[in-house]
Amino acid sequence: MKEEWRAVPGYEGLYEVSNMGRVRSLDRIVRASGVSKRRAFGRVLRPCANKLKYQQIALSKKGKTKSLLIHRIVASVFIPNPNGYNIINHKDENPSNNCVDNLEWCTQMYNVHYGTGMERSNAKYNHGRIAVDKLDLEGNYICTYPSATDAALDVGVTKQSIMSCVKGKGSNGRRVTKSAGYKWRYHLV
Repeated sequence: MKEEWRAVPGYEGLYEVSNMGRVRSLDRIVRASGVSKRRAFGRVLRPCANKLKYQQIALSKKGKTKSLLIHRIVASVFIPNPNGYNIINHKDENPSNNCVDNLEWCTQMYNVHYGTGMERSNAKYNHGRIAVDKLDLEGNYICTYPSATDAALDVGVTKQSIMSCVKGKGSNGRRVTKSAGYKWRYHLV
């Protein structure tokens, strides 16, 4: 793909972004110390990664500096957004690949469920899901649920009721041994 440069919205005449995900400053005259002016030569800027590994760049205008996410600049300049989506998906799931071919406007739901998004999210945060085992009143294993919420929906009680049993005590501090006619425990791996 041939690299194409376009003005960064709001920074016309100062900065440009390319379809390859690079940002550059343009040649311009800047105020040096006091009254004097000097020529600043344009160059490709070096981005830095934020905590989520998205590439960002600091742009200055009229003495004010603002950090912008590069994928948002690329998408807003090169990719039409007829549906007015406000989320940008990285198709290869690499947040540092800001090439226009790797980006698409989408909904939050699409982005969260895209590719390995759910697996990565569950692995990182586990969404509070703790697998639980259902046992009969004699303590014999019946089945495993991926979470106390799933178990509660299946047997018709609250999640708190099952978790009280799993933890062995209720909110009143009393020992709880069963819920919905079953014993419950954390899933044994």
